[in-house]
Amino acid sequence: MAARALKCALAHEDQSIFAGLIDSVFGESARRTCDDHVALKLASRGLLSDMLEGVADIHKAGKLPSSNEAQRICTTASGECAQACGLTPLDACELLSQAVNAPGMALTCELWLGPTTHLFANASLEATLVEMEESASGRHAE
Repeated sequence: MAARALKCALAHEDQSIFAGLIDSVFGESARRTCDDHVALKLASRGLLSDMLEGVADIHKAGKLPSSNEAQRICTTASGECAQACGLTPLDACELLSQAVNAPGMALTCELWLGPTTHLFANASLEATLVEMEESASGRHAE
């Protein structure tokens, strides 16, 4: 993936090619936990690339990865993935996190959305996972 992203960047390809690369990696990751058709549908809808674009906008606005805005974007993407794949929102958020950490994803994300956006997205997903875990453990304690 990193090699393809570099080739696209050097050739000054259309920026949408990076979103396509990211979504294809998500589709492959999602196929391990979701029905193939559902995984490909989520990938073709741009679930992960849309989430990354939204998180990048929050980053550009100077917000923290743990901000309500960043977590809302991650929670929404997790909810859509969970509903489509029949997962818990926590499991769906973990799936998104695994996809974001796939080989070559960091370089592709940063070539497309700018420096440090991959780190910011990872931190946003981590903050969202922690929040979801705390919410789940709070419900179990009641």
